[in-house]
Amino acid sequence: MLRSHTPADKGYEPGDFRTQLFGSLLWLYPVKQSQFSVTQTLDRLEEALTKKGITIFNRIDHAAGAKTAEMALLPTQLLIFGNPKLGTPLLQANGAMGLDLPLKVVAWQDKEGKVWIAYHKPATLAQNHGITGQEAIITKMT
Repeated sequence: MLRSHTPADKGYEPGDFRTQLFGSLLWLYPVKQSQFSVTQTLDRLEEALTKKGITIFNRIDHAAGAKTAEMALLPTQLLIFGNPKLGTPLLQANGAMGLDLPLKVVAWQDKEGKVWIAYHKPATLAQNHGITGQEAIITKMT
């Protein structure tokens, strides 16, 4: 069963790691608080990634999508990014890694107005896909 948590609702502290049990996989992901709005948070991240030569593949505005369904959702955006030079060897090791690459970061605003980000660590993704011997690439992706 997939369980998701809103950090403020659960009393999480910035930088906490949260777990989700999905099938037989245990996902660990950092949750961090941002002092900026959702848009500003991902704008700043996108700028930093671009300066490092990382490709921005897409940005999805979940709140805008909810609006098209005539539903309300607090600001929530997903940034999809990566570097094919780093990701390709992982996909060669296990094609199912394509479920998790390119990398993603989600930023959302909770009902108290706090902004949070969460992401899966590359090392956790590699471990969950049984990928070994790629530590140098994982370190570069982190």
